[in-house]
This record gives sequence, structure tokens and C-alpha cells, in this order.
Amino acid sequence: MRYVIATHGYLAEGYKSAIGLLSGMDHIHTVNAYVEEQKEVAEELERLLQSFDSGERVLVLTDVLGGSVTQAVSGLIGKYPLFLVTGINLGLVMELVQKGDMLTDEMIEESIGAAREQMVCVNHVLESC
Repeated sequence: MRYVIATHGYLAEGYKSAIGLLSGMDHIHTVNAYVEEQKEVAEELERLLQSFDSGERVLVLTDVLGGSVTQAVSGLIGKYPLFLVTGINLGLVMELVQKGDMLTDEMIEESIGAAREQMVCVNHVLESC
């Protein structure tokens, strides 16, 4: 399983840095969209996907549902064996990449559900204590 984080700006590099710091994992590829004018996101993603072994599964994580980066990746679904998860946060990314080659559709859905439960307004939680 290959992992690609593709985001607007340098957010992808930030995720990779944080994951490396917290887990020591450094096998994550990044695409930092729109930081270099001459690079088209779809072309950059496709070059990266073509560099992987044929048939190798790829988990692509993007920042914004409906955003241009997610749209570029979604256009590659079917052409490559990839899963696309969007609306990511650090907890979700950590959980998914740590599952490795064992990652299944069900595990992805469970991880997304767990990530949703972790998004809370702490002020409201403290008020209920």
C-alpha cells in the first residue's frame, strides 16, 4: 500500500512532518498543490501514481471535499487502484497509514467514523462536566 497526501499549499508536508515526528513513519508521498505555478496538480499526481508498481494499491488523502485537489484525484479513480479519502485530520491520517497493507474498505469507513467522533468543541465538553 502506498500513501499520498495531496493538499492545497504545504499542508501535505505538515501532515508528513507530524506523522514522522509522532510515529517515525516516513514512507508517505506528498503533493503540495499550487505552490509552484508551472505544475498542474492532476499531472503531478499522475506522474507520482505512474512511479508506483502496477496494481499497487494507493490511499490518497486530500484536504477539502469538492476542492480542486480532490477533483483532480477523483478523475484518476478507475485508472489506478486507489482509494480517496477527503476532509482529513491528523488523527485520521495517522490511523489509516498505521494499518498498512491490511487496510480494507471497512477499516477506512471505521476510521472515518472514529475521526468524526473526535471532532468536538472542548468548551462544550468542559461545560457538561
